Amino acid sequence: MLRRIGDIYLRLTDATSRLCEGVAVVLLFGFAALMLAEVVKRGFIGGSLAFSWEISTYAMAAVFFLAAGRTLRTGRHVRVSLALEASPPRLRLSIELLATLVALVLATGIFLTLRDMALTSFQRGTRSPSFTSTPLVWPQALVAIGALQLCLDLFARLLRLLRGEPAQIVAPEELDLIDEPPGKGPRDG
Repeated sequence: MLRRIGDIYLRLTDATSRLCEGVAVVLLFGFAALMLAEVVKRGFIGGSLAFSWEISTYAMAAVFFLAAGRTLRTGRHVRVSLALEASPPRLRLSIELLATLVALVLATGIFLTLRDMALTSFQRGTRSPSFTSTPLVWPQALVAIGALQLCLDLFARLLRLLRGEPAQIVAPEELDLIDEPPGKGPRDG
């Protein structure tokens, strides 16, 4: 029964992580297009899109947190693994568990802080001081949702490690690169 609940949690967390990743991609392309429009406006038309930097900043903060959990799951985060790879398997598992637990505690603190900030902005009706007067609850809530997803993904990683399952997945497009001998992969021209 407990294993089944764990399986459901892992599937649900992977699904919400992919959803957050999708929102992050849309925001990334959106703010890239907005910044391109800003460059074109300044360079060729004259003037500026006064809201572009503000909106892009909100989007970038949201992208950072919304994509963090999926980045962790697919092993795309920056990580120093020299000592880890040189360690015996049992010590390696202990290091992975401890690092994941510490990361979960830190991420939870970040989430709670961001959640409180968004709730305070909602309660006070706080708006940005710019001419757009953006209600700050919306960008802050997106960032808090991303931080929550990171917490969920870290807990899923911890659960997978405890169950003896792989904590990271390999993207399907990379599977053919793993078994290729050097000089024979698609990137080697």
